[in-house]
Amino acid sequence: YNLSPKIKLYSIVLIVLGLIMFGAGYMINHGTDKAKVEQMMNTVHGSGEHHQPVNSAEMVGPQDHAAHLEHAMHMVHNEPMAALLTAAMLFFGISTCALFFLTIQHVGNVGWSVIVIRVMEAVASYIPVGGVIMLIIVVLNVTHQAHLYHWMDGSLVDPKSPNFDVILFEKSKFLNIPFFTVRSLIYVAGA
Repeated sequence: YNLSPKIKLYSIVLIVLGLIMFGAGYMINHGTDKAKVEQMMNTVHGSGEHHQPVNSAEMVGPQDHAAHLEHAMHMVHNEPMAALLTAAMLFFGISTCALFFLTIQHVGNVGWSVIVIRVMEAVASYIPVGGVIMLIIVVLNVTHQAHLYHWMDGSLVDPKSPNFDVILFEKSKFLNIPFFTVRSLIYVAGA
């Protein structure tokens, strides 16, 4: 199947427009200062009533305004990367599902799928591109350029830190890189 030049042009224009919009969103979110985030927090918590804690970060750890503001700043600054992660996971998952369905068709030696086999191959051909995007996101998280996961925060998983959170520490043993760190072994041996 050949794409017409008009469709190719529209695709390239939309890709460039998407990259520009992502860059603009990234710059806008990273340009948001503490005063703006505090205003957003006041809007959300405008009634002044405190809600019940819903996660470990609210149950264990600092409950002061400065810590809450810092957490909100991280959330605002990470919105573009979280959106990129969501889209990357969605499209990578769809392409791997297409590849799985394609392999099932080949293993079953079915004849009906000849109608959609080229479509499944085309969708599955996104896997290398999606893999590179996912790898970039992983590298950005490991190097702490993008702080998407709260269990990767060193101050929350260090047993000597005043902000130490046991629940996040247990998560970090399995979710951080490397899989089971020396820090985890020391904590488990000392406990």
